[in-house]
Amino acid sequence: MNTTSNPGSSPKNICLITDSYWPLVGGLEQWVHSIGANLSKKSSASIITHTCGPKRNSIFLSSLFFVKGEKDLDDSGNPIIMLMPSFLGRIILLPLVLWYLPLARRFCPERLFDFLFIFYRTAFLRRLHALLKNADIVHSFSTGYLGALATKVCLANSIPIIHSPPVHFNKWGDTPLMLNSYARAAAIMCLSQAFKNDFIKRSPRAACEIVVIPAPVKKRPACNGPGPDINHPFVLFLGRREEHKGVNTLVSAFEKVSCRSWLVVAGPGKPLASADQSIVDVGIVDELTKHRLLENCDIFCVPSRDESFGIVYAEAMMHSKPVVALDVAPVNEIVINGVTGLLVHPGREDLLADALNTLLANPEKRKEMGTRGYERYCDLFEEGVVMKKITDLYERVLRLSPSA
Repeated sequence: MNTTSNPGSSPKNICLITDSYWPLVGGLEQWVHSIGANLSKKSSASIITHTCGPKRNSIFLSSLFFVKGEKDLDDSGNPIIMLMPSFLGRIILLPLVLWYLPLARRFCPERLFDFLFIFYRTAFLRRLHALLKNADIVHSFSTGYLGALATKVCLANSIPIIHSPPVHFNKWGDTPLMLNSYARAAAIMCLSQAFKNDFIKRSPRAACEIVVIPAPVKKRPACNGPGPDINHPFVLFLGRREEHKGVNTLVSAFEKVSCRSWLVVAGPGKPLASADQSIVDVGIVDELTKHRLLENCDIFCVPSRDESFGIVYAEAMMHSKPVVALDVAPVNEIVINGVTGLLVHPGREDLLADALNTLLANPEKRKEMGTRGYERYCDLFEEGVVMKKITDLYERVLRLSPSA
């Protein structure tokens, strides 16, 4: 049993659990990385993960073939611990291959997913017990077996665990096994009110504290420097080229924009095939270039229809930029329609084009919305503000923990 914590004290040994970590290839990694970087200033924070490298390796393949991470420490000095099985564990994990066979999971995929956990648990249970034995508190961001096993280990050792799962309901992370795992935590930290409402509907008997705390967004770095060599106002899309992010929708809507302007697209994925000379594809960009683009753009637009949170919208507001996006949860909890940007109904390219035209034609409106957006960022999403809420939650959970 963990006995290192005292009532009212701050946790000294914090373990962050995430399915993948480093480098920052997505919002989830950025979320965990930011929390870890802040925790390292006052506590000992470690990260347990399955995959840690330049690509999003399959968790199963990373485990089975001993795909090792590229780093032992992140850039804040936090140890990165790769959860790897023994040779026998690799054999035990072989049935997980069934999940990667389309015919095997065609019927009752939730039952298959939950059943295969038996093999994962057998392969990793002792190892995770050893890794967590000195933890004061565990904070899990996993939507898979790692999060479920962490719950089991923490309950067995009276270690308080908080879950912050970026679940996409009806897609992943919401099988009966996973929902039960989240509900048994000391607390659930939700990114949005929409997530909290959805979770309560699916787990109405969850007795743990459920609190809404957004992802922390770092203060913008010093990014004074030239932006794109563009003479007219430009709209910026920043994100992966996945279908649900809406880059193709934006390109189609931009073709209907009457105001003279440019569209700059940045992020990983298939290059754009548009012959329009006013559409510029800059591909993958580093952090400094990303912030220079945000600093120099006139409107930020990512018409995504499916987000766990949407850190990039808060980043645009940090740069005092008006946002044009879809009126979907949880984006509409970040961007306030008519105040910090314009939200349009999904599936209406004409309305998206109208919103862009409205702001492109009105510099004063853009400036006003950008100012309101920056104020909202400072009040709700700035790193220090959010981290205070997170550390308060840690301390509250520790005070109520039986091991305290």
